[in-house]
Amino acid sequence: MKKGKSMKKALVLIFVLMLSISLCSCDDIWGGDFTTTTTNNHTDHVEVIDPYVWPTCQSTGLTQGKHCSVCGEIIEAQEVIEIVECDLGWKTVNPATKTENGERVYGCLYDCGNIIETEIIYAGSQNLEYGKNEDGTYYVKSVFGWDPDIVIPEKYKDEYITGIGSEALYGIESLTISSNLVYIDAKAFGEENPHLKSITVSTDNPVFSSLDGVLYSKDGKTLIKYPAGKDDLSFTIPNGVSVIGRGAFDKCRNLTEIIIPNGVKSIGDVAFQDCSLLVKIEFPETLQSLGGGAFRQCARLEEVIFPDNLTDIGPGIFQYCYRLSNVVLPKYLTYIPDNMFWECRVLKNIEIPETVTRIGSKSFIACGSIEEIVLPEGVISIGSCAFYSCGLKEINIPKTVVSIGDLAFYHCGNLQGIYVDIGNEYFETIDGSLYIKDPKALLCYASGRSEKDFVVPDGVTIIANDAFFQSENLENIIISDSVTWIGPNAFENTFALKSVVIGGGVTEIPKSAFNQCQSLEEVTIKNKNVSIGESAFNWCGKLRTINFNGTVNEWVSVVKGSHWDDLSPDYTVICSDGTITKHGVITYYEN
Repeated sequence: MKKGKSMKKALVLIFVLMLSISLCSCDDIWGGDFTTTTTNNHTDHVEVIDPYVWPTCQSTGLTQGKHCSVCGEIIEAQEVIEIVECDLGWKTVNPATKTENGERVYGCLYDCGNIIETEIIYAGSQNLEYGKNEDGTYYVKSVFGWDPDIVIPEKYKDEYITGIGSEALYGIESLTISSNLVYIDAKAFGEENPHLKSITVSTDNPVFSSLDGVLYSKDGKTLIKYPAGKDDLSFTIPNGVSVIGRGAFDKCRNLTEIIIPNGVKSIGDVAFQDCSLLVKIEFPETLQSLGGGAFRQCARLEEVIFPDNLTDIGPGIFQYCYRLSNVVLPKYLTYIPDNMFWECRVLKNIEIPETVTRIGSKSFIACGSIEEIVLPEGVISIGSCAFYSCGLKEINIPKTVVSIGDLAFYHCGNLQGIYVDIGNEYFETIDGSLYIKDPKALLCYASGRSEKDFVVPDGVTIIANDAFFQSENLENIIISDSVTWIGPNAFENTFALKSVVIGGGVTEIPKSAFNQCQSLEEVTIKNKNVSIGESAFNWCGKLRTINFNGTVNEWVSVVKGSHWDDLSPDYTVICSDGTITKHGVITYYEN
């Protein structure tokens, strides 16, 4: 009996052992046929990826493989990848700060110790872009990223940084310059540094110096840059300064007073541009030249006193000085520069020195408060748009004037007369309007005259460009048959104009001739061989009748420019044999 029980236990153990062994190789041991799997069938395996191992210059690598996590069987064997060559590149091993040098190396990126070159990263701002000078040195080209406190390094790639390029610096609050930097472009600080508070220069620098955060030349004779973000309300330029550089005080919007000492001889372009709180400026007797746009956009500037000896003044020095009311010009000034008083809206009285021979283009444009101005004997030329949109009531042209530019007296709504000295060889006055003598040309109608009717005098052959531009009171104009040429925009924006007769000598009604004459109702065209230019009657919102000295077919054949009658109503063209509307409806007269 004991022998039978022992045999039975042995059979059970054998069965359990066989079952355990068969778990990785048997599909099913219960019922049906008893089958076994081949060594290539891994249906019940749990696969694990053997990862790829990159080769380096120091060790081999392995391809990706697979094995079973249960039985350990290798499903896909890994293969050895041979050692590779060094992967070379630059790598920072010690970052630089603004005060301490750093280091970077060129060598193997696998840290095998193969280093080919070592380079110093010089202390200073690291977010600067550089350009290369012809001598192999570098200059600062721009700033990238955010770094308000710029410290210019001594070197870049072991070559000295010797300059700062045009518009290289923007959005900064402080600047530190090294001993090797020897040039700064006149436009280096660009237009956007309103928060710059200080500039510091190494005491070893041979070209530049700094004092109280202001940048000077080494000898102190040139003030190069006053930081726009300094909090001071008043600044006195140090004695010894003879030159104030270009844009030196540009956008210094805290300064209400700048004291310029005797000894200053030259002031650069836009030197005080947009000093929006500056109210008054007085120059020393030593000043000899003043750059263009020097006080442009000084919106609160009220008074400027020039020394008598100043004769070199650039264009646009008071452009957009809206509160400027009093200016004493230099006694020996020979010209009024272009754009000098552009939009000085409250400037009322200005005395032009006897020595002036030229009035520049746009020099008094939009000076709406100027009612009277005396042009001295000796003025030779008056530039284009010189008194455009001024408040002048009348103007006297000296006999010495030989040239008057386009639109010189246009859009002057108060101008009652333009009076030319009888001794002038080139120009004359007829009923208050300005004419050229030969060939006979109507140059400018005094747009503020009160008359409603105007007849172009016989003998006039030319009506100049913009001659009647924005004349305010004219309602009826007759152009004589002697006129053979009309300039573009000649009657544009003549707001009150109701009717016009275009003489038989006119063969072309030019571009925009009557554009935006919004009261124009009737037009008579005497020459049937006329052509009509682009936008000639555009925006004539009340146009009802065009009287044409020709047949309907001849009107249809008239060459007409694009948009010649856009935004005009459904007018009717009255011809010798019938009528035709804007939209082409033709009605012939009965015989």
